[in-house]
Amino acid sequence: MEDKNKIVCSTFKNGNVKYGKSNDDDKIFYLEDYIQIIAMEIVGSYGEIVTGEKKRNETNIDLQIRILDSLSNALKSLGVILYH
Repeated sequence: MEDKNKIVCSTFKNGNVKYGKSNDDDKIFYLEDYIQIIAMEIVGSYGEIVTGEKKRNETNIDLQIRILDSLSNALKSLGVILYH
């Protein structure tokens, strides 16, 4: 049985090489994709707080923000290596 949730390497026409994670549909998710997903989860959590649907401590917004911050810093570091 092949592992469908594995790390894969992609080489682009410009010669850049990036690593991503393949899902069950063989779509590759790169770091930028995860950052966008988490950012949208933060927007959702924030909306729940603002509308009074949930209190801050009833959401994962603090964890989501910490994860987004970490991934954003990782992306900045990679940007220096990969794109300059």
